[in-house]
Amino acid sequence: MDWKVIFHKFQDQEKSDVFISNRCYLGFSKNNNLYSFVHGNTLSKYVTMNNYSKIESDLVQNTFLKYSSKYKVQNYFDKSFKTEIFLANPTSKKIEYRVNDVSKTLKNGESIIIQINNENTVFIESNCLFFRPIVFASKNEYLDVYHG
Repeated sequence: MDWKVIFHKFQDQEKSDVFISNRCYLGFSKNNNLYSFVHGNTLSKYVTMNNYSKIESDLVQNTFLKYSSKYKVQNYFDKSFKTEIFLANPTSKKIEYRVNDVSKTLKNGESIIIQINNENTVFIESNCLFFRPIVFASKNEYLDVYHG
């Protein structure tokens, strides 16, 4: 996978403690109707102020314990909506995860969209410490996008 990243340069090299983060807002629309906006989910790549040429990763860490990180999406899923969750691996390592008791893995930089069918709640367990989904919920012409 080839990552495309853009970084801002800071003029004052003395400010080595400055960290610039741009996670951007993305707008999603269904059938060209009203947009639903959500900001970037996870900071995954960065450079230090004194070395712009070295792209770093792994701000989000993995643990050696399988399923040690547990996360419940703070939403009650209405079954009349079509609901999907988007998960992305922001690390340089493989992530092992389980969504409502279905286990899978994601390689470095890989992502997946998972349909949530007949579920009122979503539980995510993984070996990644900040493995938060983006949720897409749609009904007729309505689309809502938010962090899980």
